[in-house]
Amino acid sequence: PPAVDAVTAAYLAGFFDGEGSVGLYQSTQRKYSTQMRYVLIVQVSNLHRPTVELFRALFGGHLGVRRKSGYRDVWGWKLSGFRAMNALRVMSPYLRQKRPQADIALTYRAMPGVRWTDERETEMQNIKTELKRLRLSVGAGGLVR
Repeated sequence: PPAVDAVTAAYLAGFFDGEGSVGLYQSTQRKYSTQMRYVLIVQVSNLHRPTVELFRALFGGHLGVRRKSGYRDVWGWKLSGFRAMNALRVMSPYLRQKRPQADIALTYRAMPGVRWTDERETEMQNIKTELKRLRLSVGAGGLVR
């Protein structure tokens, strides 16, 4: 993981708890195969550009803006794969709401070049389902510990 001091890691974790999300998403890479693949994605959206840019500066990834007439710009940061796992590892000790999601997400193992099996598919579906369940329980106002 990138070198991030404890104070910054704690700040980012607090921000991520409120404004971030963790998900495992399906994608078919038609270019190479018709088999389903999964990608771990972490993201943050907020009006405060400097904080969103800090995530990108420390962890890499993509920065974007959503503009809508009559509304303030919403800045977004998105990171996937191993770099997403590294960001979660850095923030994980300081996460409160998203800690269970981070713990589950860190069990995800990207295995390029490894033969896809029914067992692997079930494992990915279970991780995806659990992440969604945790996201909904936190979104319903419950603090998951």
